[in-house]
Amino acid sequence: MVDSIHSVDETIIIQAHAAQAQACCPSCHTASNRIHSRSVRRPLDLPLSEQQVQLHLQIRRFLCKLPACPRHTFAEQIPELLTPRVRRTSRLIHSLRDVAHALGGRAAARTAARLRMPVSRVTCVRLIRTSPRPPNATPSVLGVDDFAFRKGRVYGTILVDLEKRRPIDLLPDRTAHTFAEWLHAHPGVTTIVRDRSGEYARGASLGAPSAKQVVDRWHLLVNLRETLEHLLTRRHAELCALPESQELRAQLAGRHQPRPLRPPSVEEVERQQARRTRRYARYEQVRALHAIGLPLSQIAQRLGMTWTTARRFATAQTFPERAATKPRASQIDRYALYLGQRWNAGCTNASQLWREVVAQGYTGTRKQVARWAAHQRTTPAPATPLKYQLVQGQVKPMKAYTTTRLPSPRELVWILLREPHRLERGKQEGLAHLQQDGEVAEAYSLSQSFQHMMRERQTEELETWYEACRRAHSGELRNFAASLQREEPAIRAAFREKWSTGPVEGQVTRLKSIKRQMYGRASFDLLRQRVLLAT
Repeated sequence: MVDSIHSVDETIIIQAHAAQAQACCPSCHTASNRIHSRSVRRPLDLPLSEQQVQLHLQIRRFLCKLPACPRHTFAEQIPELLTPRVRRTSRLIHSLRDVAHALGGRAAARTAARLRMPVSRVTCVRLIRTSPRPPNATPSVLGVDDFAFRKGRVYGTILVDLEKRRPIDLLPDRTAHTFAEWLHAHPGVTTIVRDRSGEYARGASLGAPSAKQVVDRWHLLVNLRETLEHLLTRRHAELCALPESQELRAQLAGRHQPRPLRPPSVEEVERQQARRTRRYARYEQVRALHAIGLPLSQIAQRLGMTWTTARRFATAQTFPERAATKPRASQIDRYALYLGQRWNAGCTNASQLWREVVAQGYTGTRKQVARWAAHQRTTPAPATPLKYQLVQGQVKPMKAYTTTRLPSPRELVWILLREPHRLERGKQEGLAHLQQDGEVAEAYSLSQSFQHMMRERQTEELETWYEACRRAHSGELRNFAASLQREEPAIRAAFREKWSTGPVEGQVTRLKSIKRQMYGRASFDLLRQRVLLAT
């Protein structure tokens, strides 16, 4: 019952007392109306009209009427408003908990202060940690995927109920043992949808041997793209040496011819050579460890490199040189003809050339024109300081890029993956050029067949496709088909079932957002609470 309401220093104070005539002892549950004493509790409540609200509640302490009760006195409780030994009302705590779940620690404290609900960042974190999680029944269809605590170094596992599309748990690593233990503790999973990770496949077999495993179709296509990219990387030099058709020659002739690059300085050549020496030494180490049978994961851990780099070094037939830097198109290219004419006429002053092209509408900087002029020079400019002038005979000028024969393997692979009727005319000519190579033509046919089977869900043609891959000349395709056969039940289920890891990937994206709100420094239990409660 409210006794009075008044405002003091932008704080609304509400004085009230309980209206019940008696209260029950919390130990023996005996009702009593014998008052022992009175006290005042001053909890904070939800703000009103942008003003902080504080309650002054008069609390009575009663004498227990049961002589044998160990509790001689007890304070009356108001469970719908307050819990014992708490300085905030229950509804204020619920509001603060919602803000903390959405924003984290410091951001939640700043936002709550603006909303007239002052709280410390430590209290916000404590509210997140102590929040009760709603009970989750064991899902029948479970999606599993990994996420990075530290990209390339430390990973965890997220588990998602694909029927309800909500996360149900996080695991501190992505090992088969941890995943199998979780499945043992939560029996009832009938379908497990995963990527092609060997750890998750082994964990699912150990923890739920009767559950059906389904490989995600998108990951199958990613693995196919990576296989073709490895093939194109290995055959790229041979593909560039293939004879050009008239259509492709005309298409390449119409492209912009990049400007030649300036010759590097002595210091730049020395740094490039030092970097190549270090890379070659690591390449030799990987090849030596791989030759004695050491797994790629252990090689990467021992040498302090990523698994993909270790695999690239181990599978490369020759040392993979770094691609030379190619110049990009620039707005100065429209004035290249005029600049070339002026340069040949004897005007080699970059500032003068810049003023002339600005008069013609050029909006770039003088530095771009000076860089263009530096590319044209065969000897240093007269005003070049001596320490920047090249010493004749010490450095060989780099060869200029005069044509862009073929794009990189990462770009070419999409020509092989896209359906023929969806290719643009220029891409069709590029496809015809690539198909002059027997291995690439064979890989193109097999990749198109695999994608057609997946789109049409034709599992009955898988055996024929496996046999064709076993007879293929490309070792990459033979390895890809062999890896699919090792988990053939899960591959066939991927063709038949409707489930995918798409909802899991969405939850991983949300998890990354939550992790970055906490600057990536949250402990595992705090991150787990926020991910599971903010759904």
